[in-house]
Amino acid sequence: MKALILKIMIGLPMGIMVLLMVVQLPKLWAHIGHRPDIFGLKLLQGGLPLLPYSFFAIALWFAADMVARVRPDRPLEPVLSKGLRRSGAGLILGGLAIGLNVTPWIWREVYNNTGRQPGVANDVLLTLIFVTLGLILLGLSQRIRTLQAAREALSAELEQYV
Repeated sequence: MKALILKIMIGLPMGIMVLLMVVQLPKLWAHIGHRPDIFGLKLLQGGLPLLPYSFFAIALWFAADMVARVRPDRPLEPVLSKGLRRSGAGLILGGLAIGLNVTPWIWREVYNNTGRQPGVANDVLLTLIFVTLGLILLGLSQRIRTLQAAREALSAELEQYV
């Protein structure tokens, strides 16, 4: 039940944001004079700051899904391995999206700003933290999968002798 509530807490705002964006796209298209190059630039300017949070929401979604799939009568390792791998990938992509926002090329080309960028050190630190956490989750997922394979091989070998 808790996982369902967490999924609703994550999915409802994400769904509303997507719907609002889809509703606003025709207005944006008309406002910029039906020019596709400017349209893409405006989508980048509005979408890049939201991109990390979308990946983090996806990571939370997969974590909630992993919690919801745990059952006492089923093996735990496949569920943990899959959920940790997907959550780790979401954290890595979210961290890289934060790092993408502070690159000088994005700052100059997308935001048309050649001045000093505010908060670069904080964003670089957040990038490193989230990528590291994601890599830890991916490594943990791989370790669980390796232990599961070893246990199954040992179980099969013990069955031969019994």
